[in-house]
Amino acid sequence: MDEKKAIRLCLKHRDPAGFEALVDQNQRRAFFHAHALLGNQEDAADACQDAFIRAFAGLPKLDSLERFYPWFHKILRNVCLNMLQEY
Repeated sequence: MDEKKAIRLCLKHRDPAGFEALVDQNQRRAFFHAHALLGNQEDAADACQDAFIRAFAGLPKLDSLERFYPWFHKILRNVCLNMLQEY
C-alpha cells in the first residue's frame, strides 16, 4: 500500500490497516534515527514503540497530512529527547 493511500485510510476511515502500513514503511528509518539520538538499541526500540503509539493516538486530531514521516519524526524526536532528560 502506498503512503498516500495509507494516510487516507487513517484519516478518513480510522482504519488500523493504514497505520500498520505506515509503521511497516517507516519503522526501520525510525529505529535508526532513535538509535542515533539515544545510542542504545533497547532505548531506541522503546522510543519507536512509544512514538508510534502517540502517532496513532494523534492521527484522529489531524485534518490532513501530506507525508507521514516528517510529522512522525517530530514525535519520535520529542520522545527521544524526553528519554534523554530522564537519564
